[in-house]
Amino acid sequence: MHLRVSKRKASAISTSMLLVLLAVNSLTNNWWPFIYITIGAPLFVRQYLLGRTYDSIMSLTIFGGLFLVSQFEIDWSVILPVVFIVSALMILFREFCNPFAAKEPEIEEDHNLENMEDK
Repeated sequence: MHLRVSKRKASAISTSMLLVLLAVNSLTNNWWPFIYITIGAPLFVRQYLLGRTYDSIMSLTIFGGLFLVSQFEIDWSVILPVVFIVSALMILFREFCNPFAAKEPEIEEDHNLENMEDK
């Protein structure tokens, strides 16, 4: 995790963005389905600025997907199986392809188990 800005600045930027998007929604009186963008965009920006790239991509995918499903009125019986499959693939990808996934306690626990098996 590499912070691009401080937590305080990231919070200030995302909160400001949220307020501006809420103002745009109220001025245009166009709430649905743009509320997904209003919530998702500041969340994406905050996570990106804090160096959580994977989480920011997940937020963008979830809120962008909800926006597209609502905007184009896609049938949920079509989209729901796709959501489950993509979610499963994302979980597997994060677990097996993330080089920083293993934390120190997990590595230490693995070494302890190996030592116990050797005895």
